[in-house]
Amino acid sequence: MGELARLAIKYGSDKHGHHYYCDNYERHLGKFKNEPITIIELGISGYHYPDRGGAGLKMFADFFPKARIIGIDIHKKNSFNHNRIITFQGSQDDAALMNDIVSQYGATIIIDDASHMNKLTIASFQLLFPLLAPGGVYCVEDIESSWWEEHGFDGCRDLGNLSFPSTVNFFRNLITGVNQKYNNAPNQYGIESIHFYENLIFIHKKP
Repeated sequence: MGELARLAIKYGSDKHGHHYYCDNYERHLGKFKNEPITIIELGISGYHYPDRGGAGLKMFADFFPKARIIGIDIHKKNSFNHNRIITFQGSQDDAALMNDIVSQYGATIIIDDASHMNKLTIASFQLLFPLLAPGGVYCVEDIESSWWEEHGFDGCRDLGNLSFPSTVNFFRNLITGVNQKYNNAPNQYGIESIHFYENLIFIHKKP
């Protein structure tokens, strides 16, 4: 078990146990461990309760000792503001809020653990990835909602429908741009690589 998984257990984060994201997080983000970076996590957890959630923020603050950790949630979560952790209330597709936050603090790593609604997940990437620092990493959790039609996720169970605007299909369609040298497709976001794992995607921005 890696260090990040142990910290997930320590703080009660579902990023290990319910999910098994931490080894992949450590693989892709470990190079930033001792750098003075900014991590933005969309979604703080705990629903509308002001004192619930925050485990991911604490876990990342412990693992990245020089990082500023910013949490954004639709509900007010300022009880978690402490030392290097700062929280903001707002929607994950609020362009004015996101621009203000990134212009003030920067963004080296962005983690989308927010609504998991396909439209909002895609909208957040389109808004935030261009603001991500060169060489930064964008992470999308819980892509299972790509196939969930219920509860407002608006996914699609038809595995043959590759044109449906789900999270998985959106990022799948960006792969041709990564290989534009061979196919002349546009790489409109400046993506260096895309990595798909079980329920998790990492998108690396070109340096």
